[in-house]
Amino acid sequence: MRHLRDHYDGGTIRRPGRKEGDPLGWSVCMHPEPGAGATAAARVAELPRDPGRGVVAWCALNTPCTSLFLPFAVPVPGALPPALATGTGEPDEASAWWRMKAVGDEVIEDPARRTPPVQAAWQAWERELIAAVARDRATAAAGAADRVERMLAEQRRWLETLGAR
Repeated sequence: MRHLRDHYDGGTIRRPGRKEGDPLGWSVCMHPEPGAGATAAARVAELPRDPGRGVVAWCALNTPCTSLFLPFAVPVPGALPPALATGTGEPDEASAWWRMKAVGDEVIEDPARRTPPVQAAWQAWERELIAAVARDRATAAAGAADRVERMLAEQRRWLETLGAR
């Protein structure tokens, strides 16, 4: 997951000001500058040695440098939480992707200052999730809706915090 957050010499923090043609402007975690595209989401599949244990997909719902990776069992048991199954090409408060994009958009306004606290908070929770899944892979199949709700509650808190700066 660390590698998906890479910004070359900026580490996991985006360094604005790269220009078209600058090879260091293109990294794994992309933002609209210097190009027109950006990383929209990321996923890491954890493949077990024992196929009977099931696959765990760790999913980030926006640029990996401003998001957290949530674990999901593959295939996802039951229906996806509604916030994950909602969204179009237009911003939508009911869509987890659009909500997480809003955090990324705020962080990008001052990445050097805003990225570290957002990453620290998300990654502290990620470490808890990684440890829980390592203890019991069934954790990835249970509680997905609760994890998504917690992520969205944290998203609201981050928007308030970042907007107040």
